[in-house]
Amino acid sequence: MSTCQDKFFTTFPDFPAMLGYHENQTKESQWERRRVKDLRLEPLDTNAPLYSDLSSFAPGSQGRPYH
Repeated sequence: MSTCQDKFFTTFPDFPAMLGYHENQTKESQWERRRVKDLRLEPLDTNAPLYSDLSSFAPGSQGRPYH
């Protein structure tokens, strides 16, 4: 398992506290929920800054961007 990239961590005194924390995170989240099977892979535009700067991708990412 990789280490947390943003150095955030938290601990809980018991399972109900952890469950409550995650339930609250789900309610307060601003992320849109989508099923994985409904996602589309879009090619990275050759003019995009990330196209030629692979070091900006997360550690462990491999290969060239799709085109």
